Amino acid sequence: AGLLLLWEWHPGREDGEADRGPVWLWAKKRRGGGTTEPAALPVDGYANPVQVAASTGELTATGAAVKSRPGRWHGAP
Repeated sequence: AGLLLLWEWHPGREDGEADRGPVWLWAKKRRGGGTTEPAALPVDGYANPVQVAASTGELTATGAAVKSRPGRWHGAP
C-alpha cells in the first residue's frame, strides 16, 4: 500500500473536467500493484513544494484531502 501523487496539465474546460492549467491528483496504491481512481488533491497549481508536502501529509494522517494555503512557488513559470 502507498500513495501516488499526480500532476496533470489540463488543456481546457470540458464537461466535468478541471479548468486549463495544472491540477494535483492522488490515488492509493493497492498491494496488488494497481491504484484507486485518482481524486483531486486541493493544492493550487504551481504550489510551493512545501504546501504540496503539507497537503499530502494531512491526507495520509487523516484520510481527507485539505485545501492548501494560497501561494505560488517562486520557480513557477
